[in-house]
Amino acid sequence: MRNQTPIRKRSRQKARTKRKRPHEEASSLRLPKDLPWKLLGSILMDLSEYVSPEDRSRVETVVRSRDVDSLMALASDWNLQCMFRSGNPSTLFKEVKILLGAFLKKYPFEGNSQERVDAALRAVREGERQCSLFNRRGHKCLYIEEGVLHPIFIDAQTFVGRVLGNFSYEKVSDWCRHGPGSSTGTSKGQDCSYYKYGQWPYHVTTAARGHAERLIRSDERWMGALEDSYRRHYGIKPWELIDWDTFFTNVLTDVPGNRITTVPKDCRKDRPIAVEPTLNMMLQLGVDGHIRRRLKRWGIDLDNQFRNMRLAKEGSLRSDMWAPATLDLSNASDTVSLRIAKILLPPEWFEYVCAIRSPSGVLPSGERVRYSKLSSMGNGATFAIESLIFAAIAFGVCNRILGKWPRDFTAVYGDDIIVPEVVAPYLATMLEECGFTINTEKSFIDGPVKESCGSDWVHGRNVRPVYLDEVPEDVVGLFALRNLLNRWACQHVYGCESMDALPLTNQMIISWIPKSYRLWGPPSDTEVGTYLHGTCKDAPFYGSVFHYSALSKRCVPLKGNELHFRKLMAPLREVLGPNYEDYRKVVPVASGAFDVTAKGRWHFSMNKRRVASEWPTSYCSPDTIPLLVMRSGPV
Repeated sequence: MRNQTPIRKRSRQKARTKRKRPHEEASSLRLPKDLPWKLLGSILMDLSEYVSPEDRSRVETVVRSRDVDSLMALASDWNLQCMFRSGNPSTLFKEVKILLGAFLKKYPFEGNSQERVDAALRAVREGERQCSLFNRRGHKCLYIEEGVLHPIFIDAQTFVGRVLGNFSYEKVSDWCRHGPGSSTGTSKGQDCSYYKYGQWPYHVTTAARGHAERLIRSDERWMGALEDSYRRHYGIKPWELIDWDTFFTNVLTDVPGNRITTVPKDCRKDRPIAVEPTLNMMLQLGVDGHIRRRLKRWGIDLDNQFRNMRLAKEGSLRSDMWAPATLDLSNASDTVSLRIAKILLPPEWFEYVCAIRSPSGVLPSGERVRYSKLSSMGNGATFAIESLIFAAIAFGVCNRILGKWPRDFTAVYGDDIIVPEVVAPYLATMLEECGFTINTEKSFIDGPVKESCGSDWVHGRNVRPVYLDEVPEDVVGLFALRNLLNRWACQHVYGCESMDALPLTNQMIISWIPKSYRLWGPPSDTEVGTYLHGTCKDAPFYGSVFHYSALSKRCVPLKGNELHFRKLMAPLREVLGPNYEDYRKVVPVASGAFDVTAKGRWHFSMNKRRVASEWPTSYCSPDTIPLLVMRSGPV
């Protein structure tokens, strides 16, 4: 029988079947290949009245030539150190120059990808050279005479001992957990803890094997899930006995160490990072959790950058001996040598940390490197241990010069160190004696300029620019890029109440957004990746409230067939780290603790029921300390 459906109706049905799904439309953007250069040129045109003719000509030459070396020279000449070296108050022209110089500083250009990787690997080798030199003879300068440490480092040992306390396996095992990153024992993209529990045999180094077995035995849920999976894999009946030695031989597999890879850092070089064995990472995060909790008793919070930002701002306003000075180190994670860790850490702690570290790593070329450092970036305990060591050295210096620990003027967050100005030069000297390198571009001992934890302060004003560190991969990234640029221009140039501060740049970015996703909402200092910030004219007003829509981006939940391993995803104690509830509006997260997700798979949903009784008319002042570090777009 002939199909009686009219041709016109059938064509409409066919068109509907070809229509893209929401997540496909939100991610399939049509962006120009020279997007970063177009944006830089557009920003220059919008801010041309605040740039001198000579400087404008220089930027135009960089945009036309597409030369990365010229771009980096521009960033070097117009950085925070050079612009305010004389100590003059912040001016609008200087802030605009900093933005133009830094906007593409962190962008990973495709043409020089191998050069960036080579630069990262050179940094690895240089860090190994420094650590090896310090291990062999550099540490001798820390002793007054044979076997007698300098008093500063005796105080540093005391500080570390008080923070860590007596070693107990139970103290660290309580905080063991899987991290969010990759591991050597899981497949690409499967970073969810479900896969790290379910994909056995687990990778572990030989020295950490006993600790890993003890950790598994201590968790009845984990043992039950493993036993059930093990029986099904080998066809063992439920009533048959299991040889536990054979069980752990099959469940754990020894690996020699970690795998070194690189991630984008800036347009000159990548950042080296190590992918750790699965159970080594879990044990390392146990040390991390213990140190984080204990350091809080000394006023050092590794879960929050707010204290460092506040002290950096205070340091830019004060000019007395207690003014906080900011110090930053170069390649800090790769220069924590085994010798400095052995000197400062109690013997039992040092032995345990060495047992769970990776003793060697494999370069992308296949070459294996035996580490002279304690641990590399990627090790779960690196950040906490390096923070502890830097805090201990700062404690020793402050105690010998000031006679006390100035808690109100001191902060440590990784290699971002803040101490009173009176002790900063001595601390810098002691850090260099310990094999570390001071980053002179980001360290500010005196004067009205301070920088720490992603905030740049000049006379109490935050002059931090906006960075484009990647190509926006979906609508959420374009939202964040437009809103952050618009907010910067409103705060630093046109006043906080202007909602269209960069008209040409705004128009360009909005043209890349599909029409169905051009959503408008109220200006916000925290919610940057869900809609376009605009005025109340962009939203309908009825029922005494404003109505607007927002786009949310979440990880796509997958089916987890292994119920026992899925149950292990719910932690029995609160996981240490930033309060992610504060980030839910700006960070793509899974919807629940039991959600199994795969990296790179997202779901977009539109909330059309948002209402606001009052429409904000401005952003906060740039003098306000940011409460959140935006992670949903280029920052």
